[in-house]
Amino acid sequence: MLTRRLITLTSGVFLVCACSMACSTQQPNRPTEAVAATPKCLDVSGKYVFQGEDGQVHISILQEHCDRAIIRRDSGYLGKITSEEHVLKLDGTVQHDSPWLGSTDRYETSAKFNDSALQIEARTTTGSTLTMIYSLTSEGDLREEALINGRSGGSIVAKRLTGPQ
Repeated sequence: MLTRRLITLTSGVFLVCACSMACSTQQPNRPTEAVAATPKCLDVSGKYVFQGEDGQVHISILQEHCDRAIIRRDSGYLGKITSEEHVLKLDGTVQHDSPWLGSTDRYETSAKFNDSALQIEARTTTGSTLTMIYSLTSEGDLREEALINGRSGGSIVAKRLTGPQ
């Protein structure tokens, strides 16, 4: 049942407080209610697609809380589809990884949340660095920004797919 309490402020302004049980007036020696913790990471789970000049890229992200993510990229270019999958711990530790973006190099990758984005840093054994930054737009689409050896490689927005895939 919704309880409403009217509180008068010294300035003469009235504030209506609506609570599902009662407005909080904490009493001594009463246990405090548990407050739901705010997640420390952005949930980027979903299926997304972006259209390039000569094909599409489908990105699927399955995120397990703030601990792990599986990122799958299926790129269709001029009728040929290439796929890659990355299973990443999201704690910033470096791990062996499969090649990124069609490369054949061996990679060591780290991934962590930085503010409201998932930041992935992939280094080849030859010293090249690819940084992928994933964030969500206000519409829920996936923004992917790529940095290659620290230089911007561009930013794209992949539309979130809804319904059966």
